Amino acid sequence: MIKLYFKLAYKNLQKNRMHALISIFGLSLGLCCGIVLYQFIRYHSSFDSYHKHASEIYRVVTDLHLQDGSVEYDPGTPLLMVDQLRENSPAIVNQVVLMSKNSLTVSDQTGGKARMFAEDQNVAFTDARWFSMFDYTWLQGDRNTAMDAPNAVVLTRSQAKKYFGSVNDAIGKDLMFNSKYLATVKGVVEDYPSNTDYKVDIFVAMPAYKSLYPDRDSTLRSGWGMMSSANWTFVQLRPDASPATVDRLLKELAKSNLGELAANYSFHLEPMKDLHYDLRYGGVIQRSMLTTLFLIGFFIVLIACVNYVNLSVAQVTKRAREIGTMKVFGSRPADIFRQFMVETSTLTLIATLLAVLWALLIVPFLNKWLSTELSLFDITLLPAIIILVLVVIFISGAYPSMILSRFTPLSAIKDKAASKSPGKNLGLKFLVIFQNSVAQILIICTIVVTLQVKFLKNTNVGFNKEGVVLIPVPDGAGDTRSYLRNQLSGVPGLKGISFCFRPPSDEIVRGGSIKYDMRPWEDFSVRSSYGDASYIRTFGLQLIAGRNLSESDSTGEAVVNEELVSKLGIKKKEDIIGHKLVVGDLNERPVSIVGVVRNFQVRPLMYAIEPTLITTHKESYKYMAVRIDGRDPMSSISAIRNAWESAYPANVFRFQFFDDRLASLYHREEVLNRLINTSAVVAIFISCLGLLGLISITIVHRTKEIGIRKVVGASAFNIASLLITDFFKLIGIAIVLASPVAWILMHKWLSNYANRITMEWYIFLAAACIAVIIAFATIYYQVMKAVRMNTIKSLRQR
Repeated sequence: MIKLYFKLAYKNLQKNRMHALISIFGLSLGLCCGIVLYQFIRYHSSFDSYHKHASEIYRVVTDLHLQDGSVEYDPGTPLLMVDQLRENSPAIVNQVVLMSKNSLTVSDQTGGKARMFAEDQNVAFTDARWFSMFDYTWLQGDRNTAMDAPNAVVLTRSQAKKYFGSVNDAIGKDLMFNSKYLATVKGVVEDYPSNTDYKVDIFVAMPAYKSLYPDRDSTLRSGWGMMSSANWTFVQLRPDASPATVDRLLKELAKSNLGELAANYSFHLEPMKDLHYDLRYGGVIQRSMLTTLFLIGFFIVLIACVNYVNLSVAQVTKRAREIGTMKVFGSRPADIFRQFMVETSTLTLIATLLAVLWALLIVPFLNKWLSTELSLFDITLLPAIIILVLVVIFISGAYPSMILSRFTPLSAIKDKAASKSPGKNLGLKFLVIFQNSVAQILIICTIVVTLQVKFLKNTNVGFNKEGVVLIPVPDGAGDTRSYLRNQLSGVPGLKGISFCFRPPSDEIVRGGSIKYDMRPWEDFSVRSSYGDASYIRTFGLQLIAGRNLSESDSTGEAVVNEELVSKLGIKKKEDIIGHKLVVGDLNERPVSIVGVVRNFQVRPLMYAIEPTLITTHKESYKYMAVRIDGRDPMSSISAIRNAWESAYPANVFRFQFFDDRLASLYHREEVLNRLINTSAVVAIFISCLGLLGLISITIVHRTKEIGIRKVVGASAFNIASLLITDFFKLIGIAIVLASPVAWILMHKWLSNYANRITMEWYIFLAAACIAVIIAFATIYYQVMKAVRMNTIKSLRQR
């Protein structure tokens, strides 16, 4: 019997090739999109879950409660915290600190001439407890003893091959860090997988940090009030322990170490499984966004199923007599139901094979496009595809099969079962509205996300990002900076040179409380931008009152922005000139206000404009910013390189264009934009396939009617209007239903940004116009073909 079902299924697919191809093509697109989005979601859901004790590991994070009621979130903790935790809590099995995101110049000391390598934010300082808490595959060395020596270093496989050519040749070899610290390789571990947030290639024993950065180490060890966002404290709890117990301990330790300031600090545990999704503490993607992408994938698969349902139900005319004949010869409703489910299964399996083939072809391009490492060669993907196929078969096949199997033999043979055209079927109308509503929501979301990303890239941030090159400078290079500036002063094409802590609109910022004149400490936080007297000119900030900083690094002067003037309650910008500020971030050093600049974005555009001061602090300078005129940028960079290498011969020259750095800040938004754009295109295309199939079936139903209308004098315009009016009514209803849903979704998403676009009425009008134009373009050819059909042939058709 099953063999007969498959023979009949093949025969019917052959007989209705056009609609079978539309269904297969639409289903394969929907399934391909669903598979890719599933893998994207699974990829992000798997981050750091491969560690054996992942469910027991937590990171201590910091919430800083300011007096104005705002809260600043920081993934870092005091360096001194880690040792006190284990001593005071039996719930803690293990604890470790990772001083992450460090950059070093590494010299290979083997062989003849030393080779230098610039390592950028892939170096971390830690101890042996890191390798006992987290799982690594050891290729060389002993996990238990590798970090015992104060000058020990552990490399990943890639780093060992980079320095020494082979993993086996790495153990015992020496590496020089920043031309002043000699470390010895004690271990080699396998490269970290792509699904980890802790991308460290070089693990250095903790004592080396003090030798490399003595001032910084001394500051961080001076008390709990000194923190760095890159110092991460991890604890592993007993399986039966409660995180709340450790949270209470952290509160007690804060009181004993911070005194009255403890009220402003909230240290607490966050499960490691949540860190990838919490943007407050450096997460990559929100769980709500993954949920949204799951729903997008689900609805795209669903509208592909709706296409099949619509086309199957709409073809009742062609199948009615077949069903009646089958019933006359003794077929039961259950037999007919099974027959149509076999047809659906055959079509779905073909579509699934095609979807997997397409996914295999596009995933390599998507990995580059989305900065991921998705793979279809995943054992867990097969059960997911099987479940997806079964769900699609049920959704697509159940409703048409039930409708067709319930026909009575007499009504089926007389075609009474098919007396209604698709345009008159209420069930089909609902499905068409649903299908186009989903597509319309995605069109609106695409427009809004695209406009927001464009806004983030092009809005006025208060400084000039074009033509600025950023070059990291070595630590402790104070005396050499003057030499380098003098070397560059005569180079043509250079319009400004500034040494600074960080450029504007950076993710890493400094700040703290201030006192204005004789007033008490203010109840708001102020950001500190550290740079020399050329900072304002080089970055194109606009000085609107007073003067710039003096050339000297020790004058104790500051320039403030308009927001700080406003926060202090001063109405005229000129009135603040000459007054004093005590800056908490500078160890309460007093500075004199000499100027006011127009507001600029000190942090990325996700954050609002904040009160900011600009002052000199040469100990903090990490970058040299050079503005070039742009006529011959590579020649200018070559001249900068020559001068830089003469000043720092023991370091590797690196540079980055400022505008590229800013663009990288919005990578997350770019990925979202690409995903939604692609999903919208797929959804629209599938909807168009459905409309194309339905209009063609509608024309078949109404062929004789069209001929009669032509005979009685109906114009081509009247006939075309008759055919398309019903469809455009459904599209109009879909637009009305989709617009408020899209507004709610996008309003919630935009609320994450302090700087955002406004969703104006024309966005929804543009989306509606796009939907109408696409629908019209889809059905135009079929309608014109029907209008031009020979009248006599139309009247003869049954």
